[in-house]
Amino acid sequence: SAAVRMGFFFGPWKLDPRELFFLRYGVMAFVNYKPVVPGHILIAPVRVVDKFTATSDDELVEMWKLARRIGGLMEGTLYAGSVSAVTYVIQDGADAGQTVPHVHIHVLPRRKGDFARNDEIYDALESGQKGVDGKAKQPPRTVDDMAAEAEMLRRHFSDSDPIPSA
Repeated sequence: SAAVRMGFFFGPWKLDPRELFFLRYGVMAFVNYKPVVPGHILIAPVRVVDKFTATSDDELVEMWKLARRIGGLMEGTLYAGSVSAVTYVIQDGADAGQTVPHVHIHVLPRRKGDFARNDEIYDALESGQKGVDGKAKQPPRTVDDMAAEAEMLRRHFSDSDPIPSA
């Protein structure tokens, strides 16, 4: 018999529940271990599924509804008006730049001038060359840093199902 994996996974990696800020309808939203820009978050089905075409209709709809909601919040009050646009990205398969075998939507708050050439954000996503301050590559963030960001975001999502602790 197969062992049952307990907890939340992003591909093969177990997430610390403190990194999640929304859980409902079979989808989860969580902060990014290696953000390309400040506020870069991820949305994925709770079920580990490697390709976009393998998502259920419900997962597909709920992921995009949540992405729209988070993007609106980013452009609205969340970052005190500093965000002027949002980039939504899915890299579906290794040849498209996907590095984690679990379909996910990147939601990236954009600020005027955050990249010299707008499309450089896609290069940064693929290579991880920018960090949380928009400078050269930085080490990944700590769980405590990610937990603090997720806690701030959680305040905007009172309709989330409770997120079980580790």
